[in-house]
Amino acid sequence: MAERLYIMIAGAGKVGWNLARELIDKGNEVTLIENDRDRYSTVEKQRRMLALILLYWRRGAALLKQGVTLVELRRTRALQDIIKMKFTIPNEEPEQFDALSKKLEDALNRMESSYART
Repeated sequence: MAERLYIMIAGAGKVGWNLARELIDKGNEVTLIENDRDRYSTVEKQRRMLALILLYWRRGAALLKQGVTLVELRRTRALQDIIKMKFTIPNEEPEQFDALSKKLEDALNRMESSYART
């Protein structure tokens, strides 16, 4: 059996994270050091992100049943903001999720009303 190593990795980006996982899988003790405090999200931020994703999923599923295409749903400008929200909304400013939620609701409401008229 190989000797167990104690390793520190500076940077928990894709490379650092994957390297750490591989080393842990081989039985090593690994500590990741990350300078970017927004690399990891607070529980509140994770909860708010999940709520927005579920809102998009639920409303989107209903719109698909009304005849909206998946392409139209994916073109929603708010979706691009949702995709980037982990990196664009700081942990210390969860109130920014309220504005993003409103933007998403408005976009989906417009889409819904345009399909209700047809």
